[in-house]
Amino acid sequence: MEFIKNTILNSGPALVTLVTCIASLLYFLGNKFIKIKSLTHIDKLFLDKSTNKSLQVWQFIIAVVYALFVYNLLAHTFGSNFPNSFDYDNSNSLHKTYFWSAWLFIISLISLIVSRFLIKKFKHHNYFIRIVCILILLNLITSVIFYFFFYYEFVLKSINLSSILIINTFPVILMYFYTVTLTKITKEFPNSYLINLVSEDIFRSEKIIHGYMLDEKRTVCFLEKQSQEEVFYVCDFSAKVYQKYTLIP
Repeated sequence: MEFIKNTILNSGPALVTLVTCIASLLYFLGNKFIKIKSLTHIDKLFLDKSTNKSLQVWQFIIAVVYALFVYNLLAHTFGSNFPNSFDYDNSNSLHKTYFWSAWLFIISLISLIVSRFLIKKFKHHNYFIRIVCILILLNLITSVIFYFFFYYEFVLKSINLSSILIINTFPVILMYFYTVTLTKITKEFPNSYLINLVSEDIFRSEKIIHGYMLDEKRTVCFLEKQSQEEVFYVCDFSAKVYQKYTLIP
């Protein structure tokens, strides 16, 4: 940390270079984030295995960057105003908040770990996915509170900047755990479709709504009064090939 203070923070050109690199990184990650978020469930059906793996890696990287930003921003913002608002060492309410958030974090974390072994058993029950998502949300909220106390104690109160690198491993590990858990769930609860080749006459008799271009040759189309997730067409108009995808319940 002393090296950073003496070389980067006290040097104008070095500081400009650092800010430029960070801005470029955020721009690059922002573009990746937009591309990932723009992918629909239909697009993901046509991705190859390596692209799917790459997508999972980028989702994890973006989640980590976002988590580090949010965790540290909240912790630093509230922590900087802490001494003016509370008597940290003698506040019973703060100690109770820390105690209960720690326990809720541990309980929800253990529940999530156990749930990973129950996914196959309850894979036909939609409520199981909701429970897992609620547990992740509870664990995330309590982890932010938990992290705040650690940040204040080891970074702001002790004025030990080296601790930032150590405590930042906490949100990184959590994001990895959430990503692995959610990936495991999506693998066990995939959308399966029945594919039928449809003649041009049958296709043109349907009330079709143009969706979007899947690639240079294929277009995704939807039925007027059908859910886009339940039924859709993938059409190659030049080759007159019309594939109807119907969701298997």
